[in-house]
This record gives sequence, C-alpha cells and structure tokens, in this order.
Amino acid sequence: MFLVAFVYLLNALASENMIESGYLIFHAIFVPYLSFFVIKSTVNTRKKYRLICGSMILSASILSLIAVYIFLISGSRVSLFGLPFIGAAVLFFVPVLLMLFDTEWKIGPRVIIGLIAVFALVVTIPRALLIYLVLSPVVFKLVRSGKSKQIYLLFMASTGIITIAYVSNLGSFLTSDEFVPEQFSTFFRLTNIEYWIYSLNERAVDFEAAFNSFLKNPIFGVGLQKGVFTVTHHNIHIAWLEYSGLVGYLFYSLVFYAHFRKMAKIAKNDRTIAANITILFGFLVNSLANGFLHGIIPLVFFIIMAFSEARYEIIKKTLCVRTPLVSGMSNRELWAGSST
Repeated sequence: MFLVAFVYLLNALASENMIESGYLIFHAIFVPYLSFFVIKSTVNTRKKYRLICGSMILSASILSLIAVYIFLISGSRVSLFGLPFIGAAVLFFVPVLLMLFDTEWKIGPRVIIGLIAVFALVVTIPRALLIYLVLSPVVFKLVRSGKSKQIYLLFMASTGIITIAYVSNLGSFLTSDEFVPEQFSTFFRLTNIEYWIYSLNERAVDFEAAFNSFLKNPIFGVGLQKGVFTVTHHNIHIAWLEYSGLVGYLFYSLVFYAHFRKMAKIAKNDRTIAANITILFGFLVNSLANGFLHGIIPLVFFIIMAFSEARYEIIKKTLCVRTPLVSGMSNRELWAGSST
C-alpha cells in the first residue's frame, strides 16, 4: 500500500496542477489507506469488531430509510447528501450482502435490514451492482471453497484484456442513439438495453482519451487529476493505467491480490469474512463501468478490507497460530473463543 501511495505522491508533485492532484489523491488514496490501518490496528477484540461493524450497518440502514423516503416523494433515482448516485448505492450494497450471507446476526434484524437496504439499492439504479447481486450467491460459494485469489486473477486478466480490446476498436461499437435527459434518472436506464449500450459508449469516449494519455506516460502515468469529461474514469483498468502507469497498476493489483490470497483459507470456515470478500468482488465488478477511484468507493472498499483483516487477526490470536488458519472449524467455533 505504501508503494501505491508513494507513486501517486510522486505524480502529484510532478503534476501541472499540484493542488488539484493532491486534493484528489488525499481523498481517493490516503484517507482510505489511513482508515484501513486505523481499523486494522484498533479493532482487536470480538466486542470491538461487532461494535464497529454493527455501527456501520445501523448507519447504512438509517440512510436506506432516508433513500426510500426520498424515492417515495420524488419517484426518481436517489442520491444522498450530494454523493454521486453510485456513491449512495455502495452504502446500501454492503448491508444487503452482509445480511444475505453473514449468519452471525439474528434472523429478524437480518430480514428487516436486508429488505430495506435492497429497496434503497434498487432506487439508486446501480446496474452493475444489481446484476452482481443476482450472481452473488455463486461468487459466495466459490469464495467459501477457497477460490478468492483465483477469482481475482481471472477477473483482472479477463476484464483487462476486454477493456483494452474495446478501447482499441471503439469505432466498431459506437452507435448514434440519443436519449432525453429525463430518462437518465428513471428505471428506463435499467430496463432499456439500448440505453445500456449508449451509456457505455458515452463513457468509452473518455476511456479512449485516457488510454491515449497512458500511452504517452506508460511507466508512472500522469497522476490523479480531473479529466476532460469526468472527475475520474469509469473503468478501473483505464483509471489505474492513466493515473499511475504500469508501476502503479502493478502495485495496486498486488495489494488486492495479497488480501484475497490471505483470506482464501479462512473464508472456507468463516462466513463473515467470506461475505466481506464477496462484497469486495462486487465493488470490482462495479468498477468496470463506474470506476474505482470514484466518490466514496475506495473508502468503503478499504473499510471492508480492514474488517476482514481485523477479524482474521482476532481469530488468529485466539487460536495462537502463525500460519493461515486451519480447515475443519465452523464459523461459530472460530469466533466463539475470541476475546471480548
């Protein structure tokens, strides 16, 4: 993580607009990293873990109720407190999957919180997250079988190749379809496949410009900065390549790989960590069309990572082992002996 931060720091110092670049890096890189290390280092007992995780779920549930209320009043796509629509969506996405897969919480609250969060998620109309939600039980099952690192490597390799091929042959995919702005904030964006294609092609124009920028600065990139069309590119591969070059892309990829590899074995026995990993894969899928360094997405992503790392250390300390946790213990058995 420090290497990623160092690369972006160097890019900020070399940027034509140092203040703008530094501001974006502070919010998209340093704040998420700091949150990760604070949570990982301070949440060291079972009681603290349940308190901070429960607080997050409670907060997201309250925001979900607010989102539902706003939708019932306005009848249109919901955003909260000036956040991008996808920023609001990720806040609801986390409790949806936790309530779906994490059986440590009582069934009554799980059902109530889960239903409210699902409704709130739907009214923000995040297409990628909704598709992933349908497929998430399959991903969860694969994670529970210890395949986290394989899923990640396959995802990054396949989507990276597809992204580069798409941008390199953009002229073959562009269409002349036009849609009125009033349709952008309704369920039309979810039900009309032509609008999906139009939306992707509209963003692809930005992808092409960003990829050309990367080709001019392939090693370290150009630093995090506002693009011509957007604040950040709506694709994880394009954004990482342009902003931090091949070096930053490699470092960032290795940070995620190290986490998924570390959690692979314990996810077989701990449903909570498996649920967290499933959430992270949802964020990565969403990043293909909405980007990763976008709004609060990196912050929430690293908070979920920190939850898993903290829980891993609590269980590891309880079992008094230095190697990855052994198989054969249930979720309750792993967690039952943790310090209070």
